[in-house]
Amino acid sequence: MKERTQISKMDLNVIIGNLRKSDRCNEQQIQLIQDDLLYGLSKEETERYSQKNYDFKQMQVYSRCLRNDYTDNVIAVIAADGLSSLQMEVALEFYEKGIPIETISKVAAGDMTAVNMKRAYQRILNEIDKTEEKADNEAVYVKQLVEEIKEVVSKLDYQDKRYDALNEKLKELEIVRKDTGIDNKVLKDLAEKDSLLIDKQNKLNEAHTAIAKLRNELEGIRKEKDDMQILMMERKSEEKQQLNTNGMVKDSSAYIEETSGLSTSRTEQESHQLLEMIPVYYGVPIGYSITLVDGNNVLFKSAPIEKEVRKSSGVVGLFSKLLLKKKSRQDLVKLITSKELLPEQLMQIKSAMEKGLTEGQLLELINNKISAEQMKEIIEIAVLENSVNY
Repeated sequence: MKERTQISKMDLNVIIGNLRKSDRCNEQQIQLIQDDLLYGLSKEETERYSQKNYDFKQMQVYSRCLRNDYTDNVIAVIAADGLSSLQMEVALEFYEKGIPIETISKVAAGDMTAVNMKRAYQRILNEIDKTEEKADNEAVYVKQLVEEIKEVVSKLDYQDKRYDALNEKLKELEIVRKDTGIDNKVLKDLAEKDSLLIDKQNKLNEAHTAIAKLRNELEGIRKEKDDMQILMMERKSEEKQQLNTNGMVKDSSAYIEETSGLSTSRTEQESHQLLEMIPVYYGVPIGYSITLVDGNNVLFKSAPIEKEVRKSSGVVGLFSKLLLKKKSRQDLVKLITSKELLPEQLMQIKSAMEKGLTEGQLLELINNKISAEQMKEIIEIAVLENSVNY
């Protein structure tokens, strides 16, 4: 916008006096020119409409364009040759409402009446208002509207404040859409992290359950150990009672006469060998014999005594079966190599061998595909079980 200077009173009187002398303008038009000069328009600017064959209303439209500092391009369209004062007024009205000057030019060139021009401009303005309303209410269409507006702006060259405000509004909506996208991404990341935490918590719960189960089995083993100790104490008590039976010792000589095939010179060492041949189940003989001697401490009878032993179950039964299996050390190394065990599992097998687990127990650890943590728990149970057996 160019700087305006106030016209001097002397210059104003000279210009107005010359206009009255020329008779080119009536008093109403002269008054308009005087007002424009006092407003700040230059003499040259007022001559742009005063020297044309315009009526008063046409001059008024031109004057408004000059006062609003419209460009020469805009003024040339609004005050185009051949347009009546009404057509000029309609063109100026809708340009000021936001219709692009190119659209104003196309409609004005259509040789329409003022009322038809107004209707055409109103339809275009309604479309613009609808576009603004969609931009305000439907953020999902923001990107499409921005692209359409960019295309229109590339073809149009006008400086309308209202259109600029609309463009700024669309930019704000685009920023809001981007912020919403970022928030959604953050929420998605948080949901994934929550899912991972839940999964880890479930695995931790499973581990606690497995540990509790192993503890229960260990407690069962300890109870069986106590029961076997009680049973062994009962067996020793019964042996003591049988050995102290005087009647059986006193009748030993008579019994020797009835058993012609039994040797009377069996040594004490042979009697111990006889006892060692009795099968053992978890450290408790299934059957055992009472050694009967005469007055000279000569063995003459080994009386078999049957004893009912309760069977073990659960983890104790598992390892009792393992004790019956035989496998060479060379085959054991080949088996470990073929299983492709993890370093942690190999460390547990090494620990099991150092703690004296049998080959059968080691085979179960290798073949059952269990984790290093489970191996560690089972090794501790096996060590406890072996200590009970021996």
